[in-house]
Amino acid sequence: MTVPAHIAALAAQHRERFPHRPLVIDHDVRVNDLRRLTFGDVGSRLVFVRSVHETHVVVALVHPYVELATSGDLVHECEHSFDLVVQFDLLSCALRSHVDVLVDRLPEGWQSDAWAGSALAGPLDARWTFKAHEGAVLRSLTMETWLDLTEDPQTGPSEAL
Repeated sequence: MTVPAHIAALAAQHRERFPHRPLVIDHDVRVNDLRRLTFGDVGSRLVFVRSVHETHVVVALVHPYVELATSGDLVHECEHSFDLVVQFDLLSCALRSHVDVLVDRLPEGWQSDAWAGSALAGPLDARWTFKAHEGAVLRSLTMETWLDLTEDPQTGPSEAL
């Protein structure tokens, strides 16, 4: 099958704009890292590392859909790749072992150049369904992390359950 010329041209532009970088498994997790988070039924998500602790990290969910940004989000405009929306209204803990691939590291002070979306107007706002889905992802992550952190290797799940 022959690739149409206009598709080939777009692919060439894409390769120039997003040069292939090998996956980097870097266990030196730092604040401002963009990392792949892998967990449970959800699979993997891109997250922003807000803080780092001995056993876990605090992360914010990230997505590329600038038009869905709300007042709880910060939009980071990237020169060499797609823009990022860091959802600071959707924070959770994750085990350090669940954040594996280092995608990028945002520069110190990036927030000063970022901008926030508009306030979510309620259930009739077109962004409501998206945020509700993101909230469900966050609840799943939070529950899985909590279970992992409270489980005793000798006796199983915590008695608090």
